[in-house]
Amino acid sequence: MQNPHPIRERPKGKRVLNLVGVNFLRSWIHSKRHPQQDSLQDSVQIRAVIFDLDNTLLNFIKMKEDGSKAAVKAMVEAGLPMTEKEASEELIRAYMEYGVDENVAFSRFLQEKMGIVDERILQAAIGAYLKEKETHLHAYPKARRTIKRIKARRIRVALVTDAVREKAEPRIRAIGLYDLFDEIVYSDDKGVKDKKAEFTPFIEALKRLKLRFRNALVVDDSPPNLGSAKKLGMITALPKYGIDPNWPWKNPDGVKADYELESIADILPIIDNRNPK
Repeated sequence: MQNPHPIRERPKGKRVLNLVGVNFLRSWIHSKRHPQQDSLQDSVQIRAVIFDLDNTLLNFIKMKEDGSKAAVKAMVEAGLPMTEKEASEELIRAYMEYGVDENVAFSRFLQEKMGIVDERILQAAIGAYLKEKETHLHAYPKARRTIKRIKARRIRVALVTDAVREKAEPRIRAIGLYDLFDEIVYSDDKGVKDKKAEFTPFIEALKRLKLRFRNALVVDDSPPNLGSAKKLGMITALPKYGIDPNWPWKNPDGVKADYELESIADILPIIDNRNPK
């Protein structure tokens, strides 16, 4: 007699992916509940460095500020009824409201200030901004050499950014670092549901690297991102060289990194102190 309720087989690909995620989560929970079962050496070693992109590997704020100044100058010359000083202040406010890396900042700015989006003024702004931006697409001093030295220590290197691939990958390639990363996680990657402050990009990176959270050093200029990394048990470092005191960064929870870096090369002694030879 034929079974009236045949068992449907789950697609193998999905089953494997689900098992990987479940096993990774179980491993993390176990390491949190039973830390004494792991050796002291394993718990302190750095086996991966996870970099942020903007203001960690390149001076994004300087690029944004100078690009915006060029855009404002072009808009005023094209007929924007504001002074350059007024327009610059308002444009920064628009960035903070709509997103520093969003395409809509210029158009929404013009809509607010003029009641319409004047295409002639908008295109003048975009052209001036992109022209100025090109002059800033280079990595911080010693960035490439430091990453190569990290890899020479047999430590894996990843990049995790809250930017989408379309915007971030051209920047990574332009600054000459793309070839150095073992893994790159973008905010619009499959399986990445939130920004770094909500954990999932870090979890995705460690899944790909097949490492434990406590064996990863996160270098990021955002206090909320460092806070989420610390909650996962990761080692954290703040790149002070990438902090602009005039830019309105927020740290409402008073997050303190485990280390502060005056130069990207400061990562190397941190690794050497934690990893016995």
